[in-house]
Amino acid sequence: MITTVGILAGLLALAPQGGGQQRAIGVDENGWPIFESTESAKPGTPPVTSSAETANKPPPAAPRGESVTLEKPTTELARGRANDNPLGLDSPLRDVFRRVGQPADLQDLGGVIAWYQFIVRDHRGGELINREVTHEADMRFPDRDRLLLPGRKIYGRDGRAVYAELHRLPMPSYEEEAAEELELFGLLLRAPWSFADDGRFRIQPQSHITVGNQRLLRIEVERVPPENAKADAPQDRFEILCDPHSMDPVEIRYTLASTRATRRIQLTQYQRVGGVRIPMRRVVTDELGNPSLEWSILRFDSKQQFPRSQFRPVTR
Repeated sequence: MITTVGILAGLLALAPQGGGQQRAIGVDENGWPIFESTESAKPGTPPVTSSAETANKPPPAAPRGESVTLEKPTTELARGRANDNPLGLDSPLRDVFRRVGQPADLQDLGGVIAWYQFIVRDHRGGELINREVTHEADMRFPDRDRLLLPGRKIYGRDGRAVYAELHRLPMPSYEEEAAEELELFGLLLRAPWSFADDGRFRIQPQSHITVGNQRLLRIEVERVPPENAKADAPQDRFEILCDPHSMDPVEIRYTLASTRATRRIQLTQYQRVGGVRIPMRRVVTDELGNPSLEWSILRFDSKQQFPRSQFRPVTR
């Protein structure tokens, strides 16, 4: 289960919410903007919400201009039974993979490097923050990733083995944050193909959703709980919204069980890389659809030869 995610959580916390009128008047020593309305917060620390506050947080309001239609069931899957085989004939993901490429095509990319650019804008469209992150991943595995973050910080993982470095020095105190950040970045880089893992995700019955005047197909995904989880424990949930004609995923939504906060990522500018089609531009919005963060892939290289040691923790 994902809890908090450093760079995304930090950047999103700094984005103006709901057309707010905050204006940046400078940048502190860590590169975070200083707002006129900022109160006594610790310098260099983005705003956070306590777990006690999020635990009692009411469900989010329905996004503007949006409605959901659960259509009459036509298959056993649509009658409410979760799909045990994401690649089966009845799986709603089957047509998506026909459009964007099969999971095997993604694995065929081997090692990849994605150069990300994150931009936060104010309510007038002015640029507040511009950050770049490099993501190295072995697409043959769901959990081999390495993030090169601002400030000479590096996070890496190979399965459950996670490491964090700062200025090339091991930083064990960062490993929990590193694991969370690597999980979300790794999942989103491989989405929607990552949801084909029936050991990690359960596909729910599909429905249709109307966003504005556009009718979209909605595929719901829930993380499979660990064996020791309580029966009623909430799990991370995801939604894939697709154009019903092309079956291109146009938006991914995720709700983290720990915070109950929902984020929406609009997907555009698809480009073919090997046998798959990857969205090169993403816009992260809040629960009501207000743009919060621009996330672009500036460059994407595949067929890289990465030694496994690149994703392994440093020897201490």
